[in-house]
Amino acid sequence: MSGTQSEPALAMRAMITAGHRARMIQIAAQLGIADILAHGPADPVLLAEESGCDGEALSRLLRALAASGVFARTTDGAWQLTELGETLCVDSPASCRAAALYWGLDSVRSAWDNLEYSIRTGQPAFDRANGRGFFEHMEAESKDGGLFDAFITRNQNGRAAIHAAAIDCTRFRHVVDVGGGEGAFLAELVKRNAHLTGTVLDLPRAVAAARRTARREHLDGRMAAVEGNFFHQVPSGADAYILASILHDWPDEAAVRILRACRAAMPPNGSLLLIEQVLGDPNTDPVFSTESDITMMVLLGGKERTRAGFVALLEAAGFTLVDTVCTPTSFSLLTGNPA
Repeated sequence: MSGTQSEPALAMRAMITAGHRARMIQIAAQLGIADILAHGPADPVLLAEESGCDGEALSRLLRALAASGVFARTTDGAWQLTELGETLCVDSPASCRAAALYWGLDSVRSAWDNLEYSIRTGQPAFDRANGRGFFEHMEAESKDGGLFDAFITRNQNGRAAIHAAAIDCTRFRHVVDVGGGEGAFLAELVKRNAHLTGTVLDLPRAVAAARRTARREHLDGRMAAVEGNFFHQVPSGADAYILASILHDWPDEAAVRILRACRAAMPPNGSLLLIEQVLGDPNTDPVFSTESDITMMVLLGGKERTRAGFVALLEAAGFTLVDTVCTPTSFSLLTGNPA
């Protein structure tokens, strides 16, 4: 193999430098290049002027991203969007722009720069890098918080229909979406089930957005939103309590507190519905799920869990796991009943 690199070495080098490509995509998103090119191919000089960039430097960035299929050069030298690049447009149905901007935030990148701290201590690096916890930071910094909300909402929108289809709401009349954010998932669930009403529980900024979602989706009277802290109290008397991608944000002790608050609010015949990723065999787990596990540790001190991990949480909070259903995404629907 003299003079050549082995396939494993090439694969490893590609993984080592993957962050470089991610950062280039983030900067292209910040500059709004895709939205400019959405109007049609653009001359490099005019594109640089419109985006406020050095012409040569911008062309080098676009050339690098063209190698990955994000942009393309026309025969007359203009730059144009590809189908892949269209996902960086604000209005694209499959827009990833919010994700690019969120992962490009200084606060988030600085947390990842402190990954070693999390690995050595098991504590969230975000706190060390930013001097406060993740959610506290997002509440205090409107720019970061707004991008985080947009990122989460896009994620919810992308999976809402799939996850809502996995839930049999026949015996439910009213559900509470605990930590339901801007209400994208609950809106989808209520629209699919004409007999159903629901309530989003979240912090004030999210509740205001959830109420706007209800109005936009013409669900006034069927979908409400209330402010609250799911560690202390959740609305009582619902048939089902949904926690979608909530428990993975928190370490075990905090997750049990959330579940106990749901248990205290729930009637004896109520149901708990968790939408979470369930880790399995370390050799076959999806990359997305395992990397999400590290993300939760670095940013929040949370984690993805195995089925046994969820059983332990539920039992500690007074529930029994009665069903686990895989969905077409990397997430599963776990159903718990009061023990």
